[in-house]
Amino acid sequence: MDEVKGLLLVCYGHIGTKSEGKEALLVSESKCIYKLGREGHYSIDDDYFYPFNRKQVLVVGRVTDNEYITVDDIKLIGQEEVNDEEDM
Repeated sequence: MDEVKGLLLVCYGHIGTKSEGKEALLVSESKCIYKLGREGHYSIDDDYFYPFNRKQVLVVGRVTDNEYITVDDIKLIGQEEVNDEEDM
């Protein structure tokens, strides 16, 4: 099992395609971007990731090709939430 810490974001993507919808991404502490998915679940519009949106997390799973993580578990790191309005 691999463990990756970072900021989880749920983004709307693949606009205009059959795969259009919300996709979970992880921006790791080392600034790598991973797509997230769960085994046996379609990665687009998987509501499992929604409660972790814009939160610092520890993702436990299997990293493949350094760009995709098959997620087994997600743990919150603190309760910090990114607020774009505060950054302006």
